[in-house]
Amino acid sequence: MRDIIFRAKRQRDSKWVYGNYCYAELLNRSGYEHLIIETPADGCSHIVIPETVGQYTGLTDKNGTRIFEGDIVSTDLKRPYNIVVFRDGSFMFNCNDDGQDYYDIMLPILRSEHTRYEYGEVIGNIHDNPKLLRSEEQYNMDKKAFLISNIEEYGKLISFCIEKDIDVWRTYWDERKKRRQMLSH
Repeated sequence: MRDIIFRAKRQRDSKWVYGNYCYAELLNRSGYEHLIIETPADGCSHIVIPETVGQYTGLTDKNGTRIFEGDIVSTDLKRPYNIVVFRDGSFMFNCNDDGQDYYDIMLPILRSEHTRYEYGEVIGNIHDNPKLLRSEEQYNMDKKAFLISNIEEYGKLISFCIEKDIDVWRTYWDERKKRRQMLSH
């Protein structure tokens, strides 16, 4: 039997909670909320941020980490990552190759020995790690902007090091010169 588990961020402190998901009326009948009821059943339920709700796919990565909807998974292909989504009735990888978005279906789980995704690992999720979703082009542009903005500081540091080296060499040659003069007298 496969595990049906959901996760979401708790509304009050944005911490991840795991368990059963439901949209239900609150006990005090003040309205409806998205809830995660923790498992094993201990009666603890949490109001959660609906946009962060994600279901466990039934797969683990190569390190044994459970893969949930919304996870960012590394890959051994030329693309830097895949995003796990639920679309058209199944879990899929949202892939991006050379600027082209497409969906690749995750294999259905027929037997327990097929529950490990050996080609990558969970490196984050779309809620906690949005910076991982930058394209390589955007990453390179950000890196270039960082270097340009810091070039003046690097220049000052290099000048300082050169000045210090010159001072060290001057001191060395001055001392050497004094010794030679002393020895020659």
